[in-house]
Amino acid sequence: MTAPSSAQLLVALAGHARLFAESGEAAALAACAAGIERLIATTGQFGGRCVERSGDELLAVFPDAGSAVDAAIRMQRDASGEAGAGLRIGLDLGEPGPAPETVSGRLAHAAGCAAPGEILCAAPFAAILAAHGVAATPARPDAAGCHVIAWRESAAPPASPVAATPVAPAPGRSLGLRYRGRQFLVDAGQPVLTLGRDLGNALVIEDRKASRRHARIERRDDGCCYLIDTSLNGSFVAAEGHREILVRQDEVRLEARGRICFGSSGNDPLADCAEFEIR
Repeated sequence: MTAPSSAQLLVALAGHARLFAESGEAAALAACAAGIERLIATTGQFGGRCVERSGDELLAVFPDAGSAVDAAIRMQRDASGEAGAGLRIGLDLGEPGPAPETVSGRLAHAAGCAAPGEILCAAPFAAILAAHGVAATPARPDAAGCHVIAWRESAAPPASPVAATPVAPAPGRSLGLRYRGRQFLVDAGQPVLTLGRDLGNALVIEDRKASRRHARIERRDDGCCYLIDTSLNGSFVAAEGHREILVRQDEVRLEARGRICFGSSGNDPLADCAEFEIR
């Protein structure tokens, strides 16, 4: 398959929390570095080139959308044989922008919303695929504007969102977040908030210990809000009345009120933190 437009691929390693816990930081970092090297090799096999690598993430550009999809599928198939491994992959059309805004907002959104083992693409990318006979189905509501590319040969096609019985969002639940004097809201109308150093995120973290696409906060159909961490150094979450916990390559439900610190513990006087409150 070929398509006339160049394409971008953003991939993040996932599922390494167990390595950090069981093997220690040095072994986990070495595994991340080896994983990125394999992704770079796959990128070259499909005519792409690496634009940027950062810890657990790789940004690459391909001559056309077909090459990017083929590379993404190969990456997922190679990773599926590794215990505990998984990749979050986002795809979009065009060339990366100039530094420091190399990653577009659409691409950051697709990669940030992708679950481990999933390939999401922006709507314009899906339109190119449809013109060449490749199906990409609309993603779940929390990944608005994205489409899912089914890459598992034996997997059944994802169920159409139209065929499913919609679940009404729980009323009256929202999350307010305050970071460096700025206010953010996660509610039924804006159910996803992306956080990270990249300027394409809704909340741009200033601390260099944070990842470029560090985490996201989701309000799900049951009205509960979750922090989904996709970073290398993790997020330190302290809810009121509870001890601080480290969330790395994992998710946690946010309760009542508290703080989220990016890449370092809230006990560090230099920690970069945001305060949240469930309303």
